[in-house]
Amino acid sequence: LWAAPTRGGGVCWVVEIERVDELLGHFSGNSNCNPRPMRKEIAIEYSLGRTVVGDRRYLDLIEGRVRDDVASVELRYADGETETLTVVEGFFLHEPRARPTALVARDRRGVEIERRQVRALRPIVFPTVVGPERVLIRLTTVSGRPLTFSVAPAENDALCQFTRFRGTVSRTCGQDPRTRVGPDELSVHPGFQNEMRDRKALVTLNGVVGSAVARLELEYTNGSVVPVPVTEQFVLFEIPPEHHTDERFVLVGRNDAGEVVARRVVS
Repeated sequence: LWAAPTRGGGVCWVVEIERVDELLGHFSGNSNCNPRPMRKEIAIEYSLGRTVVGDRRYLDLIEGRVRDDVASVELRYADGETETLTVVEGFFLHEPRARPTALVARDRRGVEIERRQVRALRPIVFPTVVGPERVLIRLTTVSGRPLTFSVAPAENDALCQFTRFRGTVSRTCGQDPRTRVGPDELSVHPGFQNEMRDRKALVTLNGVVGSAVARLELEYTNGSVVPVPVTEQFVLFEIPPEHHTDERFVLVGRNDAGEVVARRVVS
């Protein structure tokens, strides 16, 4: 588990499974970011996930972070057995022997601070794709690697979205996000992933714009402005490395007449 502090006092972290990297031939860690410090009323946050590490083999991992006053985390199982997890600089990472039922955060004296129930792992079920997949956005990253975004209709009027990069596919299916934004709204957010073992980051802007937005512009902290392509209201745009340290970006949407109809600050 790799971690790095943010400017706002929070932290970003990545869980790297070396065996998966070997199978894929590149870094494939799952990253998370909390730009602000943990809220005082929360003592423990966790994530329980399952990863394919070979032919019909899975690795279950539970990972998370804790408040400064938490010295250890107790993992409880349905049979009454427990395990004590080591906390390192506010983080823990463990392979449970079975499905855990609860996490208990304890202070240095062993006193219970907070208890969290562990949600059961549920299989991800995607709706059936019922139409052809279409590539809407195709670009080449600064590193020279292709990045594509495509969509396909699915059953029950759902829409599946696919992002492909370095041999991996990110897939989401559900209500068409374009139906959830007003004509003059911008629903565009930053995205982040480690590109390869050298830890160089790929930072993107992803999302959708309202039907009234014909053109999109991005203003960097230094005042420079660049166009952001929009395809059928979808956006996928790479932020170049020289602007990775910008504290915020400003998105401006214009209509066919060039008038400003939407504005959004992204940080």
